[in-house]
Amino acid sequence: MEKKSYSEQILEAARAGRTWRSAINNEPVPASIVDRYEADKPLNELEAEAFEFVTANLEFVESMIQFVEEARRAGHRRYSIQPVIDRARWERDMKIRSTDSRFEINDHVAPYLSRIVNECIGAGFFTTRSVEGEPGWAERRSKRTAPGRDQIERAARIREALTHA
Repeated sequence: MEKKSYSEQILEAARAGRTWRSAINNEPVPASIVDRYEADKPLNELEAEAFEFVTANLEFVESMIQFVEEARRAGHRRYSIQPVIDRARWERDMKIRSTDSRFEINDHVAPYLSRIVNECIGAGFFTTRSVEGEPGWAERRSKRTAPGRDQIERAARIREALTHA
């Protein structure tokens, strides 16, 4: 049996109507990010920020879904959220045609946008990792290690090269 990706596991939990515990107040919240959005019950503070962004920019999210559908028709089974965000931002900026209305998105919003789009299209198009409040987050977080000696030495060489360039 093929092991399911984390994205597929998240979608399965959402479809099954499972609940998790909010990292904000430990209250039960739906596993479905769309259900959490509709109920205004974010899983954590960053998701609350993402919900504010989505509410203020529904047309932007709809553009993202349109671009993902286009990529799927072109044969892509998986993709990165960042180029989709960048394209949606580009399209929006070109329609407005104003240099003083630059559209900004906090990079912390991207994981939540990818979850929303995944759920809306019903597929794990974007690969996701666990975020605060989701099952597995604490375990993944505790496994992070400090950079190794070779990483520190490499960073020092790069820093040195940049200062003498």
